[in-house]
Amino acid sequence: MSDQGAIETMALPEIQQIIPEVGEIPTPAVLEQAIVQATPEAENAPSWFGQVVKRVSDAWFEPKSFEQNPEVYEKLGVRTYKKYVPTSGDLVRRLVWKRFGDESWVKGNVDSLKSMERFTRIYEGIHATFLGVGVATMAAQLQAGQIEGAAFTAGLNTLVNVYPIMTQRYNRSRLYRTIHKMEERQQNSNQPPKPQS
Repeated sequence: MSDQGAIETMALPEIQQIIPEVGEIPTPAVLEQAIVQATPEAENAPSWFGQVVKRVSDAWFEPKSFEQNPEVYEKLGVRTYKKYVPTSGDLVRRLVWKRFGDESWVKGNVDSLKSMERFTRIYEGIHATFLGVGVATMAAQLQAGQIEGAAFTAGLNTLVNVYPIMTQRYNRSRLYRTIHKMEERQQNSNQPPKPQS
């Protein structure tokens, strides 16, 4: 057995203990815990490395000033795309996932929204990685003179990676605003009432 196979075999039982039985939809917190426990070597990295990774990822994932207004992504068709995504679009959620316990994904509290925000980062990172693979494939096709193949790859990459990235950024911007409002409301409710004059 190769070293890679041994690592995969060792991590599999740990992940299976954390993730619920087949048929249940794992929550973002459960998936995050499974990822952390399956990669214990990440905890042994130098502290400065973790700080650099956090700063870079925060700089990349935090909504930019132009993203504060959701109309930017709405004009690009993100809401329409979001409605018809085959795995988690609004239509699929309404018709399929609600019947299988999807209500466990997001609750109406700040912690749940922060968990969902972290998962928008993960989903965006996955799609950004595959976007890079798609761009490299397209470049190779162009270099080989396969114009039709490159055009097909560009279209597919747009649907499968660019729009999902924009959707995650759109969702994260909305989550940031909602989290901020909820924390502000919570902070205001914890302050003593102002004396009347």
